[in-house]
Amino acid sequence: MNVGNSPQVNVRPLSGGTTKPSRKCRHVLRVEADTSKFSELYDQMKLLAGDTQRFVEVLPGHAAFHFEKFDVYTAFRSLVVSRHVRILRPGEDLAPEKMMIVATPMSDKFKECRLRVHDDAFEARLAQHIMGPILSRLNEVSVDYIYEPSIFLRRSMVRYLVLALYRLLDKPNEKGATGVTASIQSLLEMARSEDILLPEQLAALERDFEKVKADGADGEYDILTAIREVRNIQVAHSLIPHSDPTDQLWAHHLDNFADEVFRLMVELEGVLTEATGAALNCLRNNADRFRDNTGAFWQLLVTESTPYEDVWRRRSPKVKAALSK
Repeated sequence: MNVGNSPQVNVRPLSGGTTKPSRKCRHVLRVEADTSKFSELYDQMKLLAGDTQRFVEVLPGHAAFHFEKFDVYTAFRSLVVSRHVRILRPGEDLAPEKMMIVATPMSDKFKECRLRVHDDAFEARLAQHIMGPILSRLNEVSVDYIYEPSIFLRRSMVRYLVLALYRLLDKPNEKGATGVTASIQSLLEMARSEDILLPEQLAALERDFEKVKADGADGEYDILTAIREVRNIQVAHSLIPHSDPTDQLWAHHLDNFADEVFRLMVELEGVLTEATGAALNCLRNNADRFRDNTGAFWQLLVTESTPYEDVWRRRSPKVKAALSK
């Protein structure tokens, strides 16, 4: 099939409005492209891909570029963005006869595991954002009705952060008494067994995951063991420990480790979105929005121009009476 003056391209037939990419060309970018744009992009695709596998599908008004290598795909995507060519969203409906969805089938178990791991990563980040200002600005609080609740909130958020991290770091277990473990490692193993990610993608993510765990606490102690002991002694149970794990687990180590786990989860979510065509809520953007709101909240608490007593005095008698009951 020729498109204008463009070179001959490998076009795979569509069936019922869908297409399944080649097993070795799992990275797909769909763009709006007329004849002139397509010819230019095709030449750049050949140049970037080199000897690696690639092919193109051409439909009225848009084209799908398939790549074997993820780094070639990302380089081509950057090129497309720099040329101001519009990238189509996964499953975007241009018109009924032009609809093309590129997606990898997923089991319900995988979908549920992905959602739970995503939510744990998000909630761990929110706990960090609430805890951060308390750790750094508690000395600015001079009134008891803010200082004392802040101490309790800091303790609660540290415990919750430990619990969320423990869930993310838990070992896979398909035969748990109450269900299947949802953790980062569980998600990677499901992605492997269901052929959702390529072997090299899984290998890169697993190397990164192992490095995050090994580098935790700057190598001064085993932060995974410390997190597990805090969870077992103070969160899941109330035990009289032989040695207090909080004597070893430092707040700055916990915070830095949570940063790295969150970074890994953002990367993992990006890879899964590209592979499956299904995007969950953006971890980084939503967490950053919550961080900004948290900063404004704590600024309000420590600002003397808006003390709690003034807010209380401005309430109507009916509201004060209802709140006093």
